[in-house]
Amino acid sequence: MTLLGNRYQLHEKLGEGGMGAVYRATDRLTGQSVALKRVLIPTSTSAAGSSPDTNSSRLRLSLAREFQTLASLRHPNVIGVEDYGFDTAQQPYFTMTLLEKPQTILEAGAKATLDQKIDLLIQLLQALAYLHRRGILHRDLKPANVLVEDGKTVRVLDFGLATAQEQQTGEAVEGTVTYMAPEVISRTGASKPADLYAVGVMAYELFTGRYPFDTTNINKLIRSVFYTEPDLKTITSLTAEQLANIKTRPVKPDVAISEQVQIQWVAHQANDMPSQDLAAIVGKLMAKDPKARYQSAQDVINELYQVIGQPVYEESQAVRESFLQAASFVGRDEELGMLSAALLNAIEGHGSAWLVGGESGVGKSRLLDELRTQSLVDGAMVIRGQTVAEGGLPYQLWRDPIRRLVLSTDLSDIEAGILKEILPDIGSLIGREIPDAPVLEGKARQQRLNLAIIDLFRKQKQPTLLLLEDLHWAGVSLQPLKLLAESAKQLPLLVVGSYRHDEMPELPGELPGVDLINLNRLSETSIADLSVSMLGEAGNQPEVLAFLQRETEGNVFFMIETVRALAEEAGHLQAVGGMQLPEQIFAGGIQQIIQRRLGRVPEIFHALLKLAAVIGRRLDFDLLAQLDDKTDLEAWLNICANVAVFDRQDEQWRFAHDKLREALLKDLNTNEEVTLHRQVAEAIETTYPNDKGQAVNLMEHWHHAGEISKEANYAQIAGEQALSISNSRGAIDLYNRALKLISEDKNAVRAVILVDLAKSHENLSDYTTATKYLNDGLALARSASDQLMMVKALNALGLVTEMQGAYDDALKLNEQALDIARTIADRAGTASALKNLGNIARLRGDYDNAKKYYEESLAIRTELNDKQGMAVCLNNLGLTYYFQGNMEEAKRCLTEALDIHKQIGARFETAAGLGNLGVITAQWGDTAAAKQYFEESMVTRREIGDRAGQASMLTNLGMLAKDAKDFDEAHRYFKEGLTIRREIGDRAGIANSLINLGVVAKGHKLIFQAEKYLHDALKEAKALEAIPLMLETMVELAGLQVENGQYAQAAEWLGMVVNHPALDTGVKMAAEPILTDLGQKFPTDQLNPALERGKQLRLDFVVDELLRLKQA
Repeated sequence: MTLLGNRYQLHEKLGEGGMGAVYRATDRLTGQSVALKRVLIPTSTSAAGSSPDTNSSRLRLSLAREFQTLASLRHPNVIGVEDYGFDTAQQPYFTMTLLEKPQTILEAGAKATLDQKIDLLIQLLQALAYLHRRGILHRDLKPANVLVEDGKTVRVLDFGLATAQEQQTGEAVEGTVTYMAPEVISRTGASKPADLYAVGVMAYELFTGRYPFDTTNINKLIRSVFYTEPDLKTITSLTAEQLANIKTRPVKPDVAISEQVQIQWVAHQANDMPSQDLAAIVGKLMAKDPKARYQSAQDVINELYQVIGQPVYEESQAVRESFLQAASFVGRDEELGMLSAALLNAIEGHGSAWLVGGESGVGKSRLLDELRTQSLVDGAMVIRGQTVAEGGLPYQLWRDPIRRLVLSTDLSDIEAGILKEILPDIGSLIGREIPDAPVLEGKARQQRLNLAIIDLFRKQKQPTLLLLEDLHWAGVSLQPLKLLAESAKQLPLLVVGSYRHDEMPELPGELPGVDLINLNRLSETSIADLSVSMLGEAGNQPEVLAFLQRETEGNVFFMIETVRALAEEAGHLQAVGGMQLPEQIFAGGIQQIIQRRLGRVPEIFHALLKLAAVIGRRLDFDLLAQLDDKTDLEAWLNICANVAVFDRQDEQWRFAHDKLREALLKDLNTNEEVTLHRQVAEAIETTYPNDKGQAVNLMEHWHHAGEISKEANYAQIAGEQALSISNSRGAIDLYNRALKLISEDKNAVRAVILVDLAKSHENLSDYTTATKYLNDGLALARSASDQLMMVKALNALGLVTEMQGAYDDALKLNEQALDIARTIADRAGTASALKNLGNIARLRGDYDNAKKYYEESLAIRTELNDKQGMAVCLNNLGLTYYFQGNMEEAKRCLTEALDIHKQIGARFETAAGLGNLGVITAQWGDTAAAKQYFEESMVTRREIGDRAGQASMLTNLGMLAKDAKDFDEAHRYFKEGLTIRREIGDRAGIANSLINLGVVAKGHKLIFQAEKYLHDALKEAKALEAIPLMLETMVELAGLQVENGQYAQAAEWLGMVVNHPALDTGVKMAAEPILTDLGQKFPTDQLNPALERGKQLRLDFVVDELLRLKQA
């Protein structure tokens, strides 16, 4: 099995040419079949004077530009390009829509009637007109590159030699000689007329059934192309009757015609000499002199319509949309330049994170699309995530990125099991059954999930661009982004998120360290550039520009909608410049424009369109099929896409703009709203049964449907989901919503919600509110005789009470919980009560009873196979043994807890456990083992982005080095820790690091440097009013005074410190060796009075005076 990019599984070869081969492939991400072209870059040949590597690089650059072209094309007669990039061997590839059993234009035309042949030609010319309008020359037009789908729709493809017109310099002979114009063979240069020459050759073959020139050998062929006129007699001999009753497209055709829309077959009177006219058109297309040929594809189309006696067609909505949707990217050069520079840095391994803010319609998505194209060309993998306005699944923002990344990542079962929580079908994506991850609750569960997402990005070797849209709706999904933004700095990763700054102006403040770009509306110059891009030279007329400036004020979305409306009135985009412009576009402004666009969808499709709007911005075809099994979804999709109501982004169909969906929802009357939301809710329940991730969506749909009981039920389920990932604020909102809806007499149900609501407040350290809800829930549980819920409430109430320091009250509550739990054989409740009782005993210093409670709780957790509960008990046991001085047992328990935390993927707990083991091992005297624990903890903390924890571990490593008198190593550790603490704004940590640096400088006998560090530490501690830190600093300053021979001053400061009421054990231990040293150097009859004088000193006065003197 051949895999490309870990995404595309290649199957049989569909075709091969000089530039590469096309394969049928399966997209593992979507399960769909695509056509994948692998473009081969020659690596061994080179031109004179240039190396093979140089030639290869030039060709790769040329192909990169081609890919940029491919990405921007949107036309019904141009094959769709879905994805592109370079494989691991730096060979380019791109994927296209797979055409099932297509024919070449000559094969399709072999048995076609004359009118059908002309129709095929017109479609080809429409595609060419579009390419030329976009500044693109095909340069290799031939039947194999003009395919016909379903016998009627022309699709132009294979732009392997296409290039932007403005990039043409030093032309080479490229393409298929049989369809080359003479000037291309002679290297005069490719041009629009050269492409039209190839159309002429194919037209000749369509009408005569043979090639116009001698192909006996290459020399005769080239001579014929240069000097032999094509024989047009066969075309001239066609009779007028053959052209009568021609079936053509309607005056305003659409590419996609549903079975409900009647095709308009119109008979016309043929001209007197139609065959001569048709021959003349073919002859002019194949003229030897390019100046004698048609100069535009549109001119040929116009004359073909005259030949068949029809008025010149008005451009179809689909064709018009192709120009509007691919309008040139203007006015954002500076912003794109900033992001492009960030991309290059990311490719070098120095990533970053950016926010792009602006109002709706200002062009945020277009900027991201341009960056996407550039990134793919530069060899980066591009993935995209998007939030939704309401409802949505938990971690909605990350679901699509994770789906893409797991295809290219080796994951263990535990890693995949964690991600399975938000990607239930992960097993099918990676090709094996994935067991659920071990259960974690509360904050640990959210941390584990967030870190699993970050780890997925860390595992990527290929440079990656992550685009995250509509972050103003992200909610809890912002949590992984905060971690990823920090981690990106050390990764080949560029993260770019967009948001509406008017809806969430505070977002940049929630993402510190993320660079910000604000998009303003377009300038007058940019408005002119965009106008010309859409309208041609007519867009540069002063009256047109003044109108667009007045009506849109530079909002890109408004501009495109205004031009679309004007084109509909004029009949053509190019005709806008010649029409009488109105005073204003519509009385209703942009809202009326949006209504007009929606009005282009046939009425028979409006019901399904409204259902799609109720579902959400993205189209869910499974739900739509469940809701309507009669409508042809493919026809409906094509119609809506052709009038730009829908567009496709990264294999996903969606409403082209939020404003379109919002307009549909706003126009629903009350009955429609109720009915449609009910239908969607029922369809979700049927299509996604037992999927708790749909709870928020179902809550909203049943709310609009007026079903209070179902809304309440799903609000409670959604609250449980939010609480399970520690989205406490979201859980509080959902539980309060449920409580308002549930009847007052449903005590048991309300008790459950109140206890969970209390847990949400406890997670936010709001113990007062948590206590209130727990008491309320306990009372309801008692009235409902729900003993299981009584145990849960009492355990939770006991824990919250303990956290507030009321140990006696907490003891009584936990004992009550234990009694009831044992009575009803609630093993989990019993274990929780025992653990809580152990905590109280340990806090009171009753270590023997604490161990007894913990051991009994551990036995039950082991019986229940509750890994998280087992680890908590073992950790608490280890701490208890530590406080008793039993280091061997402490290490055993903490090691067992650590092993479990590693097993269940609890990374924060793993890092903390390693740090604890390091501290214990250091006190045990095994500094080598302690260093290993601290370093392993450091690695884990770096992986999880715990910068505060990194600083702590650096401090611990520094202390080991200091104790070993390795002051250089200690200085390095303390200095690195200080840098991190300054970056994260940890002022207490800054003071601690400065103290340690002062101690190291003193050990180096750098007294002046030590004094500076300690005075800086004192300044930080004073600013925080952190008395323990001030006392610790004063001890070290006293030590410096001893070194300087200022014994009396040192004694007074030490006397002040050791007699201060806030003295703790650590500071006391630090003071003792200095007092001992002082006692040996300073006579006792002078030392004791100095210590007594120190008792009278006030810490704040001493500190203020020291800082004042230092400043002076």
